[in-house]
Amino acid sequence: MFLLVAGFNSGLLSGATWSDPEKPAETKNIWMRSEKGIWQGGYTLWYKLEPKTREVRFSHNRKKWKTAPNAAWQDKQGNWLFIYEEKLMTNADGTWTEVKDKSWQDLSGKQYRFNPDWVLEETAVQLAQH
Repeated sequence: MFLLVAGFNSGLLSGATWSDPEKPAETKNIWMRSEKGIWQGGYTLWYKLEPKTREVRFSHNRKKWKTAPNAAWQDKQGNWLFIYEEKLMTNADGTWTEVKDKSWQDLSGKQYRFNPDWVLEETAVQLAQH
């Protein structure tokens, strides 16, 4: 009797996959255009980018904006970022290097990036489909 049941169960479960309850669910980032086009960069400052001119502007209240030549902002990890010669640069490794995918995480943990046209995008995280 035991052999019959074991054989029956193995046939039913051969295509099944098991998930480990201790392992977190996989996620993938879906990038979408930022509705407001602004991000927080530390010291209660907010930033936005003019995509055509690559001009960074900052604000304390998200109402009055000032141009910030050579503006730098901080990510969640405390690294500085700024735009230089059409590249997003960071000092994450102690020297200034390019951020190839133009992405960073703000102080609240939200992920942002500039798309190829320098338009700000943010993530909407969703569970990965299997």
